[in-house]
Amino acid sequence: MTGSNPELASLLDGAADAVTRKNWDVVRVLTARALELDPGNAEATGLRAFAARHLGGVSGVVPEDAERRFLTVAFIDMVGSTEISSQLDPEDYRDALEFYQGEVRAAAGAYDGHVAKLLGDGAIVYFGYPIAHEDAPRRACLAGLEIVRRID
Repeated sequence: MTGSNPELASLLDGAADAVTRKNWDVVRVLTARALELDPGNAEATGLRAFAARHLGGVSGVVPEDAERRFLTVAFIDMVGSTEISSQLDPEDYRDALEFYQGEVRAAAGAYDGHVAKLLGDGAIVYFGYPIAHEDAPRRACLAGLEIVRRID
């Protein structure tokens, strides 16, 4: 589990960032190290396979039965966070952000979303990865509505 291994979590976050920048060499290096720490890690394997399907990707890691699928990416942002941060004590604001991030994780997880990155008051959530669903866009919308319901 990545939550119990900060080094593994950091490697996977770096590899995911490298994918967004299309830096395939970095993806290759970081996922190789992640797989040394956790052989068979599904996220590292998925990132390597994704990289292999693109220019300069990692060769020899795409299974023959691999298929291309759509990915829905949701960016979740806390509206008015700058104003809120100026009105709260820093520790209270941190507690509010932690609560918000926990609710984002819970709502996304309820619809098989994968929180790829937390960016303070924002989050990038994948639907359709690592678990594929035909209705990933619908799941993203439902998760967004669930976040609003939980926070409101």
